[in-house]
Amino acid sequence: MKEFIQILKENDLLRVIEEPVDVDLEIAHLAYIEAKKGEKGKAL
Repeated sequence: MKEFIQILKENDLLRVIEEPVDVDLEIAHLAYIEAKKGEKGKAL
């Protein structure tokens, strides 16, 4: 898993959320926003 995450980071395909977020609301909203970006969306 660490190797996969490293590959995502190296290819700028991972968005790291540093601040605490509400699991039920904020993460779902952030995932929705990334999904709507199409090809430019990143893994969370």
